[in-house]
Amino acid sequence: MRIKTEYFTLLLFLVLSGCGTAGRMASGWGRDYEPENLTERPITRDRMKNSKTNPAAENRDRDETDFPGDRAQSSDERLLESILREELDGWEGVPYVLGGVSMRGVDCSGLVQRVFADALDVRTPRTTKELLLFGERVNRSSLRSGDLVFFEPGTNYRHVGIYLTDGEFAHASTSSGVMISALSEPYWARSYTTSRRILGTSNILSEAVSYGIRVSRISAGLQRKDP
Repeated sequence: MRIKTEYFTLLLFLVLSGCGTAGRMASGWGRDYEPENLTERPITRDRMKNSKTNPAAENRDRDETDFPGDRAQSSDERLLESILREELDGWEGVPYVLGGVSMRGVDCSGLVQRVFADALDVRTPRTTKELLLFGERVNRSSLRSGDLVFFEPGTNYRHVGIYLTDGEFAHASTSSGVMISALSEPYWARSYTTSRRILGTSNILSEAVSYGIRVSRISAGLQRKDP
């Protein structure tokens, strides 16, 4: 009986202390949360190609009311968008799996880690909590491709996605797997908390894009055009 009780306690601890909660497991596995009644648009191949305290409290910027609109992109930003969409195309339909980091299943922070590492050779933290302290904060009205967008869909739960363009972001949904959603959708607009920029300087962005071009499956169609 004691063994069963201890096993149940350990199991409960593992479920509650993930990347989506206030705590973090040593292994870096985490939990991402979305309600079952959330209506989201499944990702499609065409949309992929074309389309020290509480960090959440410190980074929250709910006072901002504007989501990004159309703005001119630099050459590297356009290339980055193409590289990200091509990489994410390969993740289309991959199911959500708590702690997953592979094509068999992935969670939201795991998707960020794999996409940035595989497509751009950029190493990112494994958990959403750590990602909240990574890079630099950016206003959501100034978002550009490759920025991370964060949400709090419920108490003590966090979620993260990769911003693309036109108000869309890619993420691993618990209900639909890897997909694209719009920041303007009421649910996401309401639960949005902050954004972070990982590729903050022109040098870092340029290096990431150069790597992405070399390894991309569409490298033949990606050419940097210096202004």
